[in-house]
Amino acid sequence: MMIWPSSPVLADGELITPNVAVITNTVELASTTSFIQVPVTLTVGSAEIGSLAFALSYDVSCLRIEDAAQDVAFALPGGGFTGSALNDSANGVLRISIWDATTPIGALGDGNIVTITFTLEPSCRTGAQDVVDVLFTFADETFANPSGQPVAGAAYGGVYHLDVNQFPTDISFTRDDDNAKENNSGMRSVGSLSAVDVDANDVHTFSFDSACSGSWDNQGFTISGNLLMTDLLFDYESKSSYTLCLKVTDGRGGYFSKTITLLVIDVNEAPTAILLSNNIVNVETTPVGGVIGAFSALDQDLSDSHTFALVAGAGDDDNSSFTIDGDDLKLGAALTYNPAKPVYKIRVRAQDAGGLTVVQQFNIHTIGSPQLALPGEPNVPYVIANSAPITLPILFTTKGANIVSASFAITYNTDCLTYLDAGAWQSGFNGNATEENGVIAISLNSASRSLSDGAIGHLSFGGKSSCPAASSWTSLNFTEPPVLTALGGISITAAAPQNGRLVVVHNATRGDCNADGALNAADFTATVIEIFDVESTNTGPQYLDPASWLWSPLGAYAGSAMGCDSNADRYLNVSDVICTARRYFGLACGAGVMAAASAPALVSAPAVVPVSADQPVNVPIALTTNGNSIAALALTVDFDPRQLTLDLTDVDEDDVPDAIVINAPPGMWRTAIADLAQGRIHILASGLALPFPTFTDGDIAVIQFKGSAQATSGLASITLSNVSLGGVEGENVQTEVLLLEPEGSTSNIYLPFVTH
Repeated sequence: MMIWPSSPVLADGELITPNVAVITNTVELASTTSFIQVPVTLTVGSAEIGSLAFALSYDVSCLRIEDAAQDVAFALPGGGFTGSALNDSANGVLRISIWDATTPIGALGDGNIVTITFTLEPSCRTGAQDVVDVLFTFADETFANPSGQPVAGAAYGGVYHLDVNQFPTDISFTRDDDNAKENNSGMRSVGSLSAVDVDANDVHTFSFDSACSGSWDNQGFTISGNLLMTDLLFDYESKSSYTLCLKVTDGRGGYFSKTITLLVIDVNEAPTAILLSNNIVNVETTPVGGVIGAFSALDQDLSDSHTFALVAGAGDDDNSSFTIDGDDLKLGAALTYNPAKPVYKIRVRAQDAGGLTVVQQFNIHTIGSPQLALPGEPNVPYVIANSAPITLPILFTTKGANIVSASFAITYNTDCLTYLDAGAWQSGFNGNATEENGVIAISLNSASRSLSDGAIGHLSFGGKSSCPAASSWTSLNFTEPPVLTALGGISITAAAPQNGRLVVVHNATRGDCNADGALNAADFTATVIEIFDVESTNTGPQYLDPASWLWSPLGAYAGSAMGCDSNADRYLNVSDVICTARRYFGLACGAGVMAAASAPALVSAPAVVPVSADQPVNVPIALTTNGNSIAALALTVDFDPRQLTLDLTDVDEDDVPDAIVINAPPGMWRTAIADLAQGRIHILASGLALPFPTFTDGDIAVIQFKGSAQATSGLASITLSNVSLGGVEGENVQTEVLLLEPEGSTSNIYLPFVTH
């Protein structure tokens, strides 16, 4: 490094010439600088200098001359001037001689006469200290004129201040807060870089480095000057900071590397979606105000809080049926399960603490309580003892629930039934059934389907002839509420299951109503008793037809269901009396109902009759055959025993009270059974011998009532029940019953119904 003097040498403020000097100077050393060049200047003033010599001392701890021949360069005028350099490296003394070897001897002028290249020792350029002062001193200086005469002169040493480059010690980063926010896009500056360096005049350059420990995120960033640039789209929630490995150089060989952390600035973001923990509500078990599910919001800002509300807009059709309390969706109005409207629509808004919102529509699926049921009324099944088994469906009503698994248990009467097996499960379901001590445990499940309405499986039983007649109606009962699970593992509360019933029918001969193993006259009486055995119907809501043959085991008289139903039409009525008589005489019975060409026969009676205390009143019962050959008739007259009474005297002992006239043709058996306490009169007329006589149109019976002692003037109602007509072939004749308003009423209303 060549350093030229910047000013002349002064001694006490005066310039002394001639002289040689090292001009004091400050040299900035880069970290890579390995040598300096030190010029020695000559100032002659008005003197003439033909030769000179001097010894220059230097600091060997900092400087050395590698090769004097190469490291010492003379700057001499032309002619014969020459110079020599002798270096004492051990003591740090460089001896210089300059002379003119030719004649005439020339003169030296002002300027540099020699430049010395010094190699820097490591201790001078490590940066361990900021400035190293190197002293140059002269000794043994001599000057001569061209004539060889000595000339008085001086030599001035100087100090080289070696300004050693100091490495940068830190990199500081100032974030640009606006550009460091999440969700900004495009190329932008996210902050500025600066170096901490004691060398204030150093020019710093920033770059990415790979020498930092750990991991860093340099990819996606660039540096422009001292600006950190990026086009990354920051997302605070997924990555809240970036670690960068940076390097700064000072232009003089110094450098510093470190990691800096760019913290992304979080900004409030709107929630993106609303979640509802459950959108299925059982409207049969959930009360008004009951919790259906809980709302939550999806939000990039994980710590955000949210409020939820029902709002108007698309999808708000059923907002009025629900309420929101905090995070909970609640039932706001009483609902009933309606298959025609299984889905209710609501519109919900979620708002975060910063006021940003998201609105979403929800479908709320309503269900009822699914129910299992076994066959019962109105279609009570039957099994014939010791005959073919019966297969019973296990019925299921989903009420909108997607049930994927069910388990339940059913009990049965082992005295009357033999369990055979269970199966025929709904498609896609695996079923398992085990039986122990009259309890059948069943489980169903599917990985891909849900139960549908209808039969989900079947039970198969055989009937036992040992089943007591009084117990022939046997129950099939669920032991406890079923356990039901819907899609998603949701437990569903089931409605109380409907237990079933079936009848074990003893395999008696048709017509053998008393089941004594023979067809005889006693079966006529048994059939009549069974027809009027009104206690053979259940006491609950009546679904099964009261005339059904399946009621026969339950009445006061437990006749044979199959035997009493002699015409096999599954009803017990007067036609079975005729059929029993035909079978007694070895004849077949006709069809179960009248021929298609025949019109229904009509049985009519007044709906009300006038009544006064102790005064008689006649109630006629009329028949219109409409072409039907009617060989038997049975009916019950119901009256109000508080208003009407009947004299039960039977003077002629014909089994018909004298107050009752039954207009049956000759040869027809007639009977009337009165129960005054119940207000009921049973009337039956039937042919019992061939050829069967038949009824003609007209009054078939007239009953002479009398007003009771406590009767008040007014009207007493009359009704007809258990009305049945039998044909000559033992078939049931279709019948219409008419209850007529009394003459003179303001309306002509009658109440018809059809019996079999």
